[in-house]
Amino acid sequence: MIGIGALSAAPVRAWVPVEPTPGQPQAIIGPCTSATQLDCIESIGALLNGSWVEGTVTGRTAPLANGGVCCHEWQIPGLVNEDGFDKVETQATLDFPGTSGTLPRLQFEIHASTRDNFRVAYESGSTACTTNKINGVCVRYGNTQRDVKFRAVIRTSWLQPSVVTPKAGETRVTTERLSLDGASKITVEGVPYDILGVDTATLGNVNAPNARGAWKVNRFAFVILDTRYLGPAPQCADKPTLVVADNSWRPSIPGFDAATGVLSLRIDNPHFDTDGTTVWPGKYQARIPLETAQCMWGPSVNENTTFTFDISDPEDPDNEATATVVVQDGHVVITATNFHYSGPTLSVRANTVAPQLPATGGPTTTISLMALTTLIVGVAMRARRRRIAA
Repeated sequence: MIGIGALSAAPVRAWVPVEPTPGQPQAIIGPCTSATQLDCIESIGALLNGSWVEGTVTGRTAPLANGGVCCHEWQIPGLVNEDGFDKVETQATLDFPGTSGTLPRLQFEIHASTRDNFRVAYESGSTACTTNKINGVCVRYGNTQRDVKFRAVIRTSWLQPSVVTPKAGETRVTTERLSLDGASKITVEGVPYDILGVDTATLGNVNAPNARGAWKVNRFAFVILDTRYLGPAPQCADKPTLVVADNSWRPSIPGFDAATGVLSLRIDNPHFDTDGTTVWPGKYQARIPLETAQCMWGPSVNENTTFTFDISDPEDPDNEATATVVVQDGHVVITATNFHYSGPTLSVRANTVAPQLPATGGPTTTISLMALTTLIVGVAMRARRRRIAA
C-alpha cells in the first residue's frame, strides 16, 4: 500500500517512467476510492455561474453488454442537461500496449446520465440504425448542458500524457508527476463541441463527399496518448503535453515527421450536418509547450519563430480556412476554423529562418507577431490554392 504522502508532487529527478505489466487487458476505470489509488478518476466538475462545482458519485452505474460496468454516475448540482437533470456519467477505458493493436491510451468522456431512459430521435431522421432503436425509431442519448466548461482529474500509474486530444474548445491541460515512479495526475478542462454521430453500420464511408452525420452529441470527451511506443515524435514523449482539439467524430492522432519537420493531423468526419445539405464547419486548435516544440523542431524555436500552415483534402481541393499560428504564453498555438471535412490533413512546420525586412534607410516598419504569422499563413494558403487551380 502506498502511503498518503507518496502521491504528493515530486521533483522531476525523483520520477522515472515505468512500463505497464505485459499482457494486461483493456481496463475500465472508475472513481477513486482512496487518496492513494491510481488508474482512477479523482474528480469531475463543471464551471457554473463563474464557480467550479464538484460532482459527487451517486452509486448508480450503467452496464456493459456483457454484464460488467461501463459508466459511473455523478451529480453536479446546478447543471441542466437536455433531459432537465443534473446527473452525468463518466466512462474511462485504459488501453495497455498491445490491446487490440491500439496505441496505449486512456479514453474518457462525460455524458448525460442514461439511468433515467431519456432518448431523442436522430436529427437525420434515419431509421436504418442497427442498434439504439425504439419502436422503429433510431434514438440517441441526451446531451450535456451546452456552453458549460467541464473538468476531469485522472490519476494514472504508468501512462505518460504525451498528447491529449479533446473534443472541446477553451481546452487547458495540466499534468503533475506524482512521487511514485510512472504515476501522474492529469487535469483536462474545456467546453464540449457539438460532434456529429456516425452510425458505422449503415454509413459505408464516413469520408464520402456526400456523407452526413446521423445525430449530434454534446459531451466532454478526450483521449490521453502515450507516444513512447508510436506516434508523434516518440523521442519527445516525456516532454510537456501537446494538446490537439478538434470537432471530428473520433479521436485524432497527430503525426510528426522529423525529416521534414511537419506536424500533421488527418481528421475524418462527415462532410455534411445531419440535414445532408449544410456543410459541417471544422474547428481545430493545438497548444504545444515551447519545450516540446523545441524537442520537435529544434532548440532555436522561440517567441520570434514563424510557422507555415497548410490544409489539403483530395475530396475538397478548394478547402478554405481561417488560420493563425502564434507563440504566446510559452506555447505554439495553432488555430484553424471553418475548414471543410471529409478528410483534411492540417500541416504546420516551423520556419527555421525568420524573414528579414528589407533595409530601406527610411522609417523602421514594425509588424506584430500575430499579424506576421497570420500574413505568412494567408500567403501560404493562397499560393497552395493557385497551384491547385493551375
